[in-house]
Amino acid sequence: MRDRFEEVQKAYEYLNNKQEGEKRQQLEHFKLVLHGQTILYTRYAQTLEPFKYAGYPMLLPLLEVKESMFSEENAPIVSLALLTVYLTIRVSSMNGLEFFKVGGLEVLEKVLRHTVSLISVHTSADDPTVKAVARVMQIFVLLSDSEQVRGGRERAVSNRAALLVCVDRQLSTATCHTLQPCGRLLGLTALPPPPRLPLQLRTRLMDSDGLIADVCRNLEFTQAPLLNKHTLKLFIQLSERSEMQELVLHGGGLWRIVPYLFRFDHTLQGDEIDWGNETSWNAQLLKNELAKMAAETLQSICGMSSACPAHPMVTDCVRNLLTPGLALDLAKAADANEAGFAQRDFLERVNQNIEEKKLIWNQKQRDEMIEFCEVQLERLRNHEHDPFAASAFKFESIKHEMQIEDVYVRVLLESEDPIVDDPERFLKMLVVWLMEAVDQPLPDEAEVRGERRSIA
Repeated sequence: MRDRFEEVQKAYEYLNNKQEGEKRQQLEHFKLVLHGQTILYTRYAQTLEPFKYAGYPMLLPLLEVKESMFSEENAPIVSLALLTVYLTIRVSSMNGLEFFKVGGLEVLEKVLRHTVSLISVHTSADDPTVKAVARVMQIFVLLSDSEQVRGGRERAVSNRAALLVCVDRQLSTATCHTLQPCGRLLGLTALPPPPRLPLQLRTRLMDSDGLIADVCRNLEFTQAPLLNKHTLKLFIQLSERSEMQELVLHGGGLWRIVPYLFRFDHTLQGDEIDWGNETSWNAQLLKNELAKMAAETLQSICGMSSACPAHPMVTDCVRNLLTPGLALDLAKAADANEAGFAQRDFLERVNQNIEEKKLIWNQKQRDEMIEFCEVQLERLRNHEHDPFAASAFKFESIKHEMQIEDVYVRVLLESEDPIVDDPERFLKMLVVWLMEAVDQPLPDEAEVRGERRSIA
């Protein structure tokens, strides 16, 4: 009986080993085929452009979410499959439409959700999970780019010009809404609405519960610059539609984007990053490049850039976090040729201590703002999130500074050139302030002096 049992066991092991061998051989075949396709779509993109890729139904099962998805055996297959998706869509927009038809977007969403749950701030940038999420975001960038609304840049020019006025004059959200269409404020004529192109990715991000939150969470993984880059780029492109600008805030994007501004080092001079050559990367240059992209992202979600519609509610939040003076600098930096103020100039000012008639900005305020963003992220994790909480944010460190309109009176009186832009309006608002202050208790003088010393 024992002999028979051992024979059965040997037969089972033989069959099992044979199946495992066939499975490994099949995986090797998949790898060879995908390697060949990636080479073809890299070297002969122009030749293959007219032809629709027909391999998605066979490719997508390789991206099925499972526990062993990123095992040593399966991770290379997943990486090659995602690269093939990216290259085929990059070659032709027809492939993007085909990818939508076969349910590719739903598959990528599952991959993204599963993989983000496996990553922490301590996960290496070389980990297969991080590389997979970065590739998914790169594919999303491609898909959002193919969905861009034609004529958006031209139509948004008048909106952006009016938004600059709103930021400069510190108009409220309600006032900005009354300026619609914004072009009328400057005597400009808005173009008619452009034709709508496929918007599957945007629709998926809006309708799929928690997907935008997973995308925004990518910005927490600062050890993965490629992932950060693709995520910021996606936000910039999605912001060509107002509902997507607001969606970024609902996902907690604002609290994660703003801290990138403070990683900029203006003393470091260097060439632009070669994103395709990781061996040439400099850590601080990467931070500088991502800070520039973060500034561009803020410009996009506010509607300060020429490609995006004005969104006064988002602008209110950014203006409160950065102060009206720096928000105006951010708006000017959106078009350096027009304003003579570059992105780098804005980032330098954000990271400096400044005391001007229209701007007080120091390290204590930066610390306040970062702490506020961290609190909001914690509230987001606890499902108590208010996406527009920044609209009520006030800096405690300068609460005793007397401000009339956008002018700090103490700084004005101490300056060598105490001149305001509109003296008549300034005096009228000063009278209004004094009338309102009559019924208000004055702050303790010692408290005010102590606050000033702490700021200095």
